[in-house]
Amino acid sequence: MKLLQDDSTAVLIMAGLVVFFLLVIWVLIRVRRARNAERPRGAGSALAYCLDGDLAEARIILESRIRLREGDLIDNVVGLIAVLRAQGELQRARGIINRLVEPGEKAWVDALRIRLELDAGDTKSAADYVVQCRQIPVGLAIAALARDGRWTESLRLYRQRTSRKTRSSRLEAELLAGSAAEAFRAGQGRAGRKALKKALSLNEDALLPLLVGARYHSKEVDRDALRDRLKTKWPWSINDFGETIPVGPTSDVLTEGRAAYAAGNKETARATLRDRLDVHPADWRVRQQYTAWVLDEDNPKAWRAELAELASLLTDSIGEVVQGHCSHCGLAVSESVIICPRCDSIGTVGWDSRRSDVRPRYLEDPSGALVGSLFEE
Repeated sequence: MKLLQDDSTAVLIMAGLVVFFLLVIWVLIRVRRARNAERPRGAGSALAYCLDGDLAEARIILESRIRLREGDLIDNVVGLIAVLRAQGELQRARGIINRLVEPGEKAWVDALRIRLELDAGDTKSAADYVVQCRQIPVGLAIAALARDGRWTESLRLYRQRTSRKTRSSRLEAELLAGSAAEAFRAGQGRAGRKALKKALSLNEDALLPLLVGARYHSKEVDRDALRDRLKTKWPWSINDFGETIPVGPTSDVLTEGRAAYAAGNKETARATLRDRLDVHPADWRVRQQYTAWVLDEDNPKAWRAELAELASLLTDSIGEVVQGHCSHCGLAVSESVIICPRCDSIGTVGWDSRRSDVRPRYLEDPSGALVGSLFEE
């Protein structure tokens, strides 16, 4: 009898232990599931969601943190503004930043305010903030003024904010050229010619002096020379009306071919360009020269062959997009811009660059950044 009682007690103890362990395991599983189900809600997680492209979740986190006063308010607000910019809700972002502090109180807030105005295409408001808020980073300040067509003011500000020793001759030449275009548009030809001459002499590698000279230089031979120089560094061509035309990629075989042609070795020159076109038929600069040389021959058969190839090539290339790249940030752009719509650098979009798949910060037409803004009457 006692043995049966001992066995029953042992069974109960064992059963209790089993139930206890099962209960512990169940609790642990529930806790683990609860932890796994709880998504991170900190500022770092909001950034992670942004990087993953989940802007909606990042926005929910940041709005919740602002509402509950969690973490640093300014950090949360800046993060929310960044998300709103990426989502295209510029009006709301502008409203938030304008309630944050008054203009002129904090330089970094003023810089963000200017970028929002540029995003929205309101270049006048952006430039007015530059005049009102004196502590804006100089690169952003001169870009905002230039995008509103205030090139002379932009040049003046650059000279005021930098010493002679630290100035970039290239950037100063770009701003001088913009000032020249501004003068030409206003009918001040003498002032425009003076500024253009100084820009061309200040830095021979600067882009805008070539652009403005190709449009406004008083001598046709000089305009043609500037256009030839422009072709080596800019993925578009410019006509007498300031309009830009995509030209496609090119190579250095033109130099070699032209040297042979000038030396009287015309057959060698044509063969040099023909070899290039066999590999890259859409090299339009080489194609243009090759076609001109073929037409110089008294060979109707060669004329017809080049015409047929050119017609076929033009049909195949319709719709192709020519891209330039910013040498400062690597941005790829398909429009002829003079101010990079991502990093605000002036005169840096051309052939020579480090390429990137990064997209522009501005959502639609980058107002004031296109080359046409230099020549608008």
